[in-house]
Amino acid sequence: MLSLGFAFLLAVFPLYSWIPMLTEEASPYATGFLLWALPTFTVIFLLNFLDRYTWLRSTPQLSSAIQYAGVFMVASGGLFASQQKHIGRMMGYASIVETGLLLLAAGLRSTEVVNVTFLLLTPRGLELAVWALAISIIKRKVYSLRFSEVRGLARSYPVAVTSIILAHLSMAGFPLLAGFPSRAALWQELGGESLTISLWVFIGLLGLLIGAIRTLAVFVMAEENKAWELNETWVQVIMLGVGVIGLFILGIFPQVLQPFIANLPALFEHLGQ
Repeated sequence: MLSLGFAFLLAVFPLYSWIPMLTEEASPYATGFLLWALPTFTVIFLLNFLDRYTWLRSTPQLSSAIQYAGVFMVASGGLFASQQKHIGRMMGYASIVETGLLLLAAGLRSTEVVNVTFLLLTPRGLELAVWALAISIIKRKVYSLRFSEVRGLARSYPVAVTSIILAHLSMAGFPLLAGFPSRAALWQELGGESLTISLWVFIGLLGLLIGAIRTLAVFVMAEENKAWELNETWVQVIMLGVGVIGLFILGIFPQVLQPFIANLPALFEHLGQ
């Protein structure tokens, strides 16, 4: 089991080398798409692989190894995010935390494994889209996305800053936002399997929440006499507004997702049995 765990850790560890560089240098749109697409398709492929091969699905060591890799990503990604001083890198580490949550869901020994996994996948695209669009707006104003460069921008780009914070809080599982129902469902399943894993998940999400609070503090740290402005275009305001409203709708009324995920277990008929 330990050897399998180390193998999965070696498989996911390269994320820590390319994601920070990608989020710092590349276009926010390309970054957001890659952070959504690669983990999503990988997890779906993993579920299909487990569903197809009975000997893998019935191996408890494999499930434990997947969960060890997920715990490592959630806990370490959250701790790195709590110490980060770059908005782009913060999005990257938040994505690592969410990928770890997806691995934890895929490794569940429960009949709800498919439902919980797709409940995590559904809001992920919206969160990253809102975050990437807001960062792209701010990036046109500042030379760098480091905290020292974006200090006080809440008064110049209030809509973009609000969107970044709400997307970040959603990824941290803040109540009333899109990420909360899926994390609550995952926590409920993990609580019945391992309290230790649940504790590490809490630590990782707490680190992500601390990162959001630090980011908000930097954005509002402006001179008192600085006037409030709206430098976003109306198109940008509408797009970000629709995204933010979507985050609240998915968080307050998660049942709207039921028609989309109700038939998904049929695609993986052997999982969770």
